[in-house]
Amino acid sequence: MNKIFSVVWSYSLGSWVVASEFAHIKYKRGSRKGIKTIVAVTVGLSVGLLSTFTISGTVIQGGTISTAPVGNTSADTFSIAIGGPSGAIATSRSIAIGELSQATGDSSVSLGRLSSATGANSFAAGQGSSSTGFGATALGFSSTASGLNATALGFSSTASGTDSLASGNNSNAFSRNSIAIGTSAVSGVSDSPDISGGTAIGSGASATALDSSAYGRLSSASANSALAGGSFANASGAASVALGTSTVASGLNDVAIGNTSQATGGNSMAIGSGASASATGAVSMGSGAMADSADAVAIGTSAQATGGKAVSIGAGNIASGNGAVAIGDPNTATGTGAVAMGTDNTADGQGSVALGNLNTATGQGSVALGNASQANSAGSVALGDAAIVAVGATQGLAVGSGATANNAGDVALGAGSTTAAPVPTGSTTIGGVSYNFAGGSPNSVVSVGSVGQERQITNVAAGQLSASSTDAVNGSQLFATNQQVTSNTTAITN
Repeated sequence: MNKIFSVVWSYSLGSWVVASEFAHIKYKRGSRKGIKTIVAVTVGLSVGLLSTFTISGTVIQGGTISTAPVGNTSADTFSIAIGGPSGAIATSRSIAIGELSQATGDSSVSLGRLSSATGANSFAAGQGSSSTGFGATALGFSSTASGLNATALGFSSTASGTDSLASGNNSNAFSRNSIAIGTSAVSGVSDSPDISGGTAIGSGASATALDSSAYGRLSSASANSALAGGSFANASGAASVALGTSTVASGLNDVAIGNTSQATGGNSMAIGSGASASATGAVSMGSGAMADSADAVAIGTSAQATGGKAVSIGAGNIASGNGAVAIGDPNTATGTGAVAMGTDNTADGQGSVALGNLNTATGQGSVALGNASQANSAGSVALGDAAIVAVGATQGLAVGSGATANNAGDVALGAGSTTAAPVPTGSTTIGGVSYNFAGGSPNSVVSVGSVGQERQITNVAAGQLSASSTDAVNGSQLFATNQQVTSNTTAITN
């Protein structure tokens, strides 16, 4: 194995020098001839031969190494300075290599033009790089690591917080334990290096608050404990979560999950592509679901809960009244406290209920149950297949398939039953004698059939018989009356 260096006498310099094994020099031991290259490194001899060498006016202490050209300074034990015409500076067991490089921190290393390692045990490599913190590492053109044990990797990267890491061109890690990875990634608070910083990973990612995290291109977490994951994700509310491309979580504890979903109301949640929860405590789940009133819940594709504390469950359901409930496929509950459940039901009135298929309850407190039934007036009830309480038939009741109550308070009982307007009958004249009737001014009608579709009413209890009675009478009562009439007729005849 060839020797790399040899200590020889230089006739031209008049001193002992260290020469490369490939150099041809003129010296006393004979066989090598001519000086082709001399590396001007002066070595202190450790066996007591010499304690100090002087080269071109620079004094090198015993046990140090300094290489030419002139201007290099290696002023402490075991340090190395190698630079161009402008020189390099190395102190305290440090190494400086490169024009105007400086390694002034204890056991530091500086590599590259204008590089500077001033922190103890620090490392700076690259033109203009700087490591000023204890144990800091700066690698790359103009990179800076100023925090304790900080690491900056990449062009113009900066790691200023304790134990921080910045990796990527123009990346910045400002606070303690902060991590910025990716071109122009930013983590931590620029003016608070001692607080616990965030984590930003991705080109242009930004985590600029306490314990915040941003993952993905141009993602942003700007509030304490916020989490943003996905390209363009934005979590600006404290403890908020935004996951997915272009998601937004802007209120306290907001959660937005799914591409373009938005939770902006505070303690709100939006899950699904394009889902939106814009009011306090609102919850939307499903593609395009929307809950934009306080504590509203919308679950299902394009479900909408826009009334306060409204609930909409199922694809396309709409609950727009306060406290309204729409469940099924799809139903609409627009009245306050309205309920629509099933398929294509509509409950528009306050407190109205529409259950089944294609039912409509438009009046306040109205109820429509069955298929295609309509309760169109306040307090009306339509039960069955296509049962209808007409508009204006307040408190009407239609029970049975096709039953229709047409007037206020009317009752249509049975399939096909239809009501007509009540006819007042206050008196009658028999044999030239007038008789007045109780209940002669009816307000509404009860119908158990229709013209041509009459029904017999059976099992009717006997009604009271008096001048003021409005009870229905049954056949037995009429039979007794008929018997008496017959008896009277016989007596008169005889």
